Amino acid sequence: MIVTLFVIIFRRYPFLNPDEIKRCQLDFIFLQSRTSDELYDLFRSTLIRQPYHRLTMNEIRNHEWVQQPFHSEFYSWHIVTQNSLG
Repeated sequence: MIVTLFVIIFRRYPFLNPDEIKRCQLDFIFLQSRTSDELYDLFRSTLIRQPYHRLTMNEIRNHEWVQQPFHSEFYSWHIVTQNSLG
């Protein structure tokens, strides 16, 4: 679910080669510079190597980024993706 969210937002996979996948090595500087603090926290809390340290599905569902109000009339695809395209 979180990898899918990452791909939707950034139009690329979070891990770019097999070594990154094995180590769960993310470019956290890239992430932090292109996301809100809440979304950064969600990615950082779920895309980690040790499964027992990852958020559970219940914790993801209750995470502040997931729970924030969403009003579709205030957004367009261009606005939502503008930081992920550059």
